[in-house]
Amino acid sequence: MAGLFASVPGETGVIDTSDYYPQLSGPIEAVEGGQVESLWVAQQLGRPVVKAWNAVLADTLQTKGLPAGAPDRIALPVAADIDEARRVAMGLVDESGFAPTSTPAPWPTPGVSSRWHPPTAPS
Repeated sequence: MAGLFASVPGETGVIDTSDYYPQLSGPIEAVEGGQVESLWVAQQLGRPVVKAWNAVLADTLQTKGLPAGAPDRIALPVAADIDEARRVAMGLVDESGFAPTSTPAPWPTPGVSSRWHPPTAPS
């Protein structure tokens, strides 16, 4: 996949709007072994990854966008470790009708799992 971006400057960020669901796309050994999926994606693409629009479902994206300044505008997180890529993604989130909020890049803190795990029923 890195070939898709061969003519794009190396610092250009790619916006990743998805999350890892092994039950849908199959397990990724490196991610199952503890690597953060955003870092795995960045390695596959050969470009930095920005996470955006992955915190809401498609229906929200289609029906809940509001103009800037609207009192009930939904905030969406944007995470990146490159400031320019974050700035561009935040502008796009804003243009799509949501209030962008800057969050830390989804890279792990040593010893802390950053993977989301579905809730389980109490036993």
